[in-house]
Amino acid sequence: MKKYLRSLYGPAILGASIDGYDIALYGYMAPVLVQVFLPHLDKTTAYFFYFLFEFFAAICQLLGARFYGDMGDKYGRKHAMYQSMLGTSCVTFMICLLPTYQACGFIAALLFALMRAMQSFFLGGEYNGGAIYCLEHEEERKRHGLVSGLYCAFTVSGIVIASLTATACNMLGPEYFRVAYAVSFLFALFTYIVRSKIQETPEYLRIANNSVLPTLVIVKKQKFVALILASLFFGMLYGLPTRILNALLPLTTTINTSQIMVINSVFLALYMVLLVVAGWLADLYGAKRVMRIAVSLSGVLAYPLMLLIETKAFAGIILAKAIFAALTAAFMGPFHSWAQRLFPVHNRYKNISMCYATGKCSSTILLAGSVLIFEHYQNVTSLGVILAFIAIITMRIFYETSTQETFKAVPSNQH
Repeated sequence: MKKYLRSLYGPAILGASIDGYDIALYGYMAPVLVQVFLPHLDKTTAYFFYFLFEFFAAICQLLGARFYGDMGDKYGRKHAMYQSMLGTSCVTFMICLLPTYQACGFIAALLFALMRAMQSFFLGGEYNGGAIYCLEHEEERKRHGLVSGLYCAFTVSGIVIASLTATACNMLGPEYFRVAYAVSFLFALFTYIVRSKIQETPEYLRIANNSVLPTLVIVKKQKFVALILASLFFGMLYGLPTRILNALLPLTTTINTSQIMVINSVFLALYMVLLVVAGWLADLYGAKRVMRIAVSLSGVLAYPLMLLIETKAFAGIILAKAIFAALTAAFMGPFHSWAQRLFPVHNRYKNISMCYATGKCSSTILLAGSVLIFEHYQNVTSLGVILAFIAIITMRIFYETSTQETFKAVPSNQH
């Protein structure tokens, strides 16, 4: 553990925590922020627009993934991670200064959506860039699963802090939303400072220091599709039981928002531990195999788990969230180890970041649409059908995609 907290890995892990914090904060703060920026709408409509804002943020994240992906492949992982954190800290500070709906009406909501979109742009190459940085330093591949699991676990540490912060803001009052983003700003500023001293990865340096022009490498399109679908599936598997149900359960059950946030904090701690376990299992049995089992079980259990939640019994909701946490951890723990092997070093940063952002953008559309589906059917079981359908498609592409690094190489002078 000391190895992954030392200066070599620490700055990348801090960035992952900030990324997890900012993304999770948007979901956990939904009940608070709709009161601040969309108080004139009924709750269901407000939540629809609120999660729709995240779609535009996801598009900006896709643009940021392309921008910082190119930067990371051309100028190095260190340079891209350093610049992205500078932009993140500046935008997060601006969110702290935003006016509320009472101050300037709907313009406040538009400004918040704009700031959230800009924040997503700068974080576009952050999450996967940090994972690539850590894995390229860990040259012993038989431990890549553990590194991936640990990286994801530290990302969840930011989500835990976001959950606790959102719980405090909900109890104190919506006007305290600025405090939640001030915490993010201070973390981002500190990370920006410490990243000035990080070392470039040995794997990238071997490419950068090579005087011979790099060989053009053609990667099968199936690998892009597989990574996009995997990212989409993760967005849904994680987003439905957390983001969407966090907003909808207080409207349909006796569980209030504060209780939901406390429950989330407890299960996030469980999720952190399970991510490390899943990464360790991936080193023993293979990352793809562990992820494939998680996808298969998700497809089978999605609808029954939503039926369990539909009973509105407290014990049933707790059990469903525990199973969702286990399935999500089993899929995401080895994710970076699996994704790392899909692409060669010289375009890995861009390809992984772009595919992940594309999948996430797609999942935000489905998550926003799931609110409308819930409003139409007035039950959560329909959401289980959506998740099961996506799991089946993802499972199919997993069986067809190889993670062996067999790329088709073409001399660059023939390109």
